[in-house]
Amino acid sequence: MSTLRRSSTTASLSAFFDSRRSLSAIARSSIRRHTSRTSSSSVSTRSEKLGKKIRNTKGMIRSKSSVNRDEDSLSQGSLFSFDTVDKLVVVENFLNLERSYVDKLKLLVERYEQALREHSKDSLTLRHNVNTVFHHPCHLLMIHKSFLIAAQHRVKKQASGCNVPILFGDLFLEMVNQFKVYIEYAKDFPFNMETLSTIESQYIQTKELIDKIGKEVEISLPDLFHVPLRQVETYQHLISNVRHQLLGGEPSSEAIILEEAEYKLEEVTSVIDRIMAEVRKRTRSTRKRELIHKGMMAGQNEKSVLKMRYLFLYNDVLICARMPKTSDHASLYLPK
Repeated sequence: MSTLRRSSTTASLSAFFDSRRSLSAIARSSIRRHTSRTSSSSVSTRSEKLGKKIRNTKGMIRSKSSVNRDEDSLSQGSLFSFDTVDKLVVVENFLNLERSYVDKLKLLVERYEQALREHSKDSLTLRHNVNTVFHHPCHLLMIHKSFLIAAQHRVKKQASGCNVPILFGDLFLEMVNQFKVYIEYAKDFPFNMETLSTIESQYIQTKELIDKIGKEVEISLPDLFHVPLRQVETYQHLISNVRHQLLGGEPSSEAIILEEAEYKLEEVTSVIDRIMAEVRKRTRSTRKRELIHKGMMAGQNEKSVLKMRYLFLYNDVLICARMPKTSDHASLYLPK
């Protein structure tokens, strides 16, 4: 009998860890292919070198002619180079990503939080719990509204012919200190999910309200709370792709700024990873083992011979068992 262990988590955290594992694999694979990272002890040295590079290469990128998005001008191809068109596509994709994220934060704050705040005005305990759970989402919404406005303003200035970078590496560097609120979000996430679960179990009408809003907006409250935990890593992955696929290692000021922004975001992501790994470890040690599913499975070996196996899927382990032979006079049993 062979066993394959996998990480466990609470029901409220399972969606986050499943999605985070796939996204983390993609992002880290991209980083391994294209760049090597220094240790945390050399952060200050790295920053000094990057700053020197930026100063030495300052002014290398000159602004293109003002961009007219009119289709006739695009077809003529006389206003900007192919490189600029690629960058504008990246910028538009980023703006769409950021708008989508801000919309999700608005659902958290303007739909769920406001409705629950109104619903809890007659209960001091419930109101306190609601304020606790939604403290960080309200802060994140303010941050990303400002971030989106700054990015949109940058696009307008570039389109009007101003000498500004097309990409947003410098904006990420300006915002990275504010993005550290995601670390606090990760630290408080297990407690907030537990508080939310308590609210739903103790206040039937509140749970009904949460379920009603979830059907209206087509996304549940726990699912929305999972979204911010992946956002910094999404930015990091996006910047990595832009640097390696669009700029191609070009020694430009834009590339150097993007590299530093990616590195700063990776620092935040690594802290979040450690926090959630510790949460997963604590959960695994305290959670009772539960059987999720069991059943038959047929597989083929290298000689294309069918082999029957019986699988037991628990919340923290998958057991693959050999089917007993008839001569063994054995019967299937449920592992403890």
